[in-house]
Amino acid sequence: MKDTKQRSSRRDFIKGATLGAGGLLLISGRMDAADAGDRIKILNALCETIIPSKPGDPGFKDLEPHGITEEVNKALRPLKTEVFVKFNEASRPFFQDRTFVELNDDDRAKFLQILLKGDDVTDKSVFRVYKFARLTALKVFYSNFPENRIARDANGIPIIKPGDIHQITTPNTKDLITGWDIAGYRGPMTWEQEERARVEAQKIHWHNDLEEVIVRYRPKSLPK
Repeated sequence: MKDTKQRSSRRDFIKGATLGAGGLLLISGRMDAADAGDRIKILNALCETIIPSKPGDPGFKDLEPHGITEEVNKALRPLKTEVFVKFNEASRPFFQDRTFVELNDDDRAKFLQILLKGDDVTDKSVFRVYKFARLTALKVFYSNFPENRIARDANGIPIIKPGDIHQITTPNTKDLITGWDIAGYRGPMTWEQEERARVEAQKIHWHNDLEEVIVRYRPKSLPK
């Protein structure tokens, strides 16, 4: 896997857009199946551009079999499907009348660069789609999806693996590369890690007596 600097360098173009408090477009009316399908295609193409994937450098696309686009879409339900369609159409003037979904990976990245410059795309709703999708995609991806859920019973109590007397509920596994793995975040400690940390802590000399600390660490002679 490439190091963090390499991963960051090819994602620099998505940095810098801050999320505004206003401009949230609310759904009006029902969404039919065709509209829902187009929305998912557009959102998927956008999220895969925001968190790209390459051989040896996993990204958004690698988690699609686990439903990551649907997960992002759940959080973006307040956005009208119409604004996703506008976003998809906004690339036509720059790429021979092709929509964003019809572009290849490189051209999609170029369109986002055009969008971030803010001079050539005047429809602010197009930029809002990008901002909200970016924020949500990064949040879901780096939340350890799809290993971010702790299995619980009907009473909400975590379901522990058979024979686990330590009640470890760390959701991350080595079976799938998630955002946690890419970021280098190990998550909550396993029992083995807890034991190692406990051994190291026992090597520390803890001072419970303030007088002992004063006597032990006071200077031998005061400066004149």
